[in-house]
Amino acid sequence: SAFCTSSTSFVRPISSACGCRPTLVWSGFSGYTAGADGLLLSDVPFEEKEEFAPLCRRYGLDMISLISPTSEDRIEKIASEAEGFVYIISSLGVTGMRSEIQTDLGAIVAKIRENTDIPCAIGFGISTPEQACKMAKAADGVIVGSAIVKQIGQHGRDSAPVIADFVRAMKQAVLTT
Repeated sequence: SAFCTSSTSFVRPISSACGCRPTLVWSGFSGYTAGADGLLLSDVPFEEKEEFAPLCRRYGLDMISLISPTSEDRIEKIASEAEGFVYIISSLGVTGMRSEIQTDLGAIVAKIRENTDIPCAIGFGISTPEQACKMAKAADGVIVGSAIVKQIGQHGRDSAPVIADFVRAMKQAVLTT
């Protein structure tokens, strides 16, 4: 995933996201992460990250931490040990586009900022420039995934220009905050 910041400069930490099983069984880990800055293992709880931390250090990767709306009592610990950036999950449920996001993300970001100065990026369900703009006002960056996957599903091999237009619109929305 990559995220766009609301500052005038465009920051692109590139992180590879996957489940822990492919990471454990795939022998070409260094090739998989070539050029990446971090690794986000979406199915590894923070409390189990030490199992993967040596692998990340070996390849010079930040292990990206996730904070969800249910992390309440764990935010301080997760944020204080976070690397690269903190991925804030915008809402509960499965990944995918949402018509609106109702979580009090400002309170989550404030609690994170009390414990670290690394960037916070909000993702999970962001699918419109309006949502991206709103999230960029609350955090340092916005992460978009499912909306891009949907474009690929709809347009197949012809999706590149559609995705380019979509990403430009999202970037513009974020930069105008």
